[in-house]
This record gives sequence, C-alpha cells and structure tokens, in this order.
Amino acid sequence: MQDRGDWGADPARYCPVSNNIKRRLIVHHSAGYRPRSSTEEKVTLRNIQDFHFGRGWSDIAYNFGAHRYLGLTQLRGFFCLNGANTPANDSTFSIVLLGHMSLNQITDEEKNVILDLADYLNIAPEACPGGCAIGAHQDISATACPGDSTMEWLNAGHPRPKACVC
Repeated sequence: MQDRGDWGADPARYCPVSNNIKRRLIVHHSAGYRPRSSTEEKVTLRNIQDFHFGRGWSDIAYNFGAHRYLGLTQLRGFFCLNGANTPANDSTFSIVLLGHMSLNQITDEEKNVILDLADYLNIAPEACPGGCAIGAHQDISATACPGDSTMEWLNAGHPRPKACVC
C-alpha cells in the first residue's frame, strides 16, 4: 500500500475516530479526470484533498484509493473515520476510483485492489456472511456514484478478474 507521503498528502487537520466495527467497503468514483500515469494519480489525489479542505473537512474524505498505476493508496487510512459515506461513516470504510466511471471502464487492476482490500479487512461476503459486503455509494445515498462500469461489476457480484495467461 502506498502511504500518504507517497502521494504528497498534506497532514490531516484532525482525525475523527470511531470504534464501531466496519461492516462494508463502499466504492466511490471521483467523477472527474481519469489519470493516465502514477504521477497524474498523485496530483489528482492532492487536488481532491485540497477541494475537501476547501469545504472545511478534516482531510480527503476517503479511507483508501484503488488505482491503475499506484495500486492501493492510504488516504484517511484504517483508523480515521471516513467522510464519504454519510449517513454510514461510522460503520463503513470508503475507497475511491479516480475518474468518471460512467465514461471510463473500471480496470482489472482496480477491481483486484478493491477485492484484496476487502479480503484484508475481512469484510468480503464469504468471510462475513449476513451483512458484510462491498457496496456502492449509491446504496447509501441518492447519487450515481460510483458510475455505470463500476455498478455493472458490483451488480455481477464483483467477480475477481481472471489471471492473464500470457
């Protein structure tokens, strides 16, 4: 996992904490520009953090990022309460895909990052039946987030991409 320093994060203003068990990983998209390199992904994350600071928030809203080039990034991380899943911030983690996922396709790399994180957090459906799941922002709020291509994958049961036999 890339830590906050790897993408040039400014320090969080504060870190709200919740001791609740996190039962879901909620997927978002940034609904903006789709970065074409790891450098552009870092710049995009800093721009999102600046935008969220401008709204008076404590930090970038998401716990993690799933990226084509950087892989998994720590945004707020494991211990700071996310700010992206209202009204369920205290019982969920959030992960963001960069770009507008109705105009772009979610990649196998991004899918694997999400699935690997869910496995690590032990919230994959098979690890935690009866309410633990990978979900979409639109499952908890009136929004089109995380975009059409991500919803197609999530609605198909978020299958793991097949390994390339190259």
